[in-house]
Amino acid sequence: MITPQLFSLNGAWSVLATPLDVDGEAGCCRVSAAVDSWMSAEVPGDIHLDLMRAGKMEEPEIGDNARRCRWPEEHAWWYRTTVTVDADFLTHERQELVFDGLDCSAQVFLNGAAIGTACNTFIAHRFNARGALREGENNLLVRLTAGTELIKDRPHLGDWFGDPIYASRNFTMQRFLRKPQYQYGWDWNDPLPTIGLWRGARLEGHSGIVFAEFRLDTVIEGEQVKLDGQALLENLHPWIERSCTLEIEIHPPQGEQIPFHATYSLPMGRTAVPLCIEIPHPQLWWPNGMGEQPLYTVIAKISRDGEICDHLEQTIGLRTVEIDRSPLVDGSRFCICVNGVEVFCRGGNWAPSDMIPARVTPARYQTLVAEAKTRTLPCSA
Repeated sequence: MITPQLFSLNGAWSVLATPLDVDGEAGCCRVSAAVDSWMSAEVPGDIHLDLMRAGKMEEPEIGDNARRCRWPEEHAWWYRTTVTVDADFLTHERQELVFDGLDCSAQVFLNGAAIGTACNTFIAHRFNARGALREGENNLLVRLTAGTELIKDRPHLGDWFGDPIYASRNFTMQRFLRKPQYQYGWDWNDPLPTIGLWRGARLEGHSGIVFAEFRLDTVIEGEQVKLDGQALLENLHPWIERSCTLEIEIHPPQGEQIPFHATYSLPMGRTAVPLCIEIPHPQLWWPNGMGEQPLYTVIAKISRDGEICDHLEQTIGLRTVEIDRSPLVDGSRFCICVNGVEVFCRGGNWAPSDMIPARVTPARYQTLVAEAKTRTLPCSA
């Protein structure tokens, strides 16, 4: 099978609290055997939201409630669901569990086998599931903690750096966690380290050729605008060279589609393919107050033997952003230029819109950004 298969794992899960020392495959066996004390959970989500839905926690953002809502840090939280796959899925050359957001220290188990760990809230994580998946129902467990326990017993930062100059400074160890630092207290909120699968999760099966990376940058040369970049294509077969066709469709806000078509013969592994596409009648993106913000839709597909192996879709604005640091008699300039035009920027500081980022919906972001646009003085040249 060449056609990719993607199965969303979002929705209803179950979650169980254990002591922090319950971990690893031994912990997985213990949790898998547990019958009682499981609680309903939602993915994407956060343990504080699950606890509030179950009536076990107050709303942290009301009054000083957050100070009484930090006890989840003292536990490990095991999220559980089942994944059902058919025999066709198991024929894919690449079978991966993908988590767009694991907060924060994570261990992932599939059918009792450990398939990966993570400790970075900010990035997506991919785990190889081939060999651990079986036809029919599969048991998926994800152990998550806030990560705070990883830094509690660490030495003072001055001891880390071996320099006495740091001994008198008030450094906190949570800076070593790849986690939003405001969750340990900021000027606008009390500390509330979050825990959960805070972005989506899915199972992916791919064969043939896939996108490893895809990038298009705007280049403006006088009246001419082009997209310059590269596609990093990956041949998933370990020893056979394969041919493929790359098709790119660029749909402007108004006007006709701009096509790109090329055929390649790819060795094993990854191959960088350069891209250069001229944009007729370009509609540039401008900052608020300087013009419109038209967006182009880019659709890219890789096909082999007439079947699509992989595809992606994204929106882009045609713009360049540069900082002019040209020298002056004393020092140098610091001027932001958009599309070659100098911009005097005005604006405000964006603070996270919720103590629990998992419950900030796209619609809420849209509303807040739209309000900021209408209430902020526009940029001017």
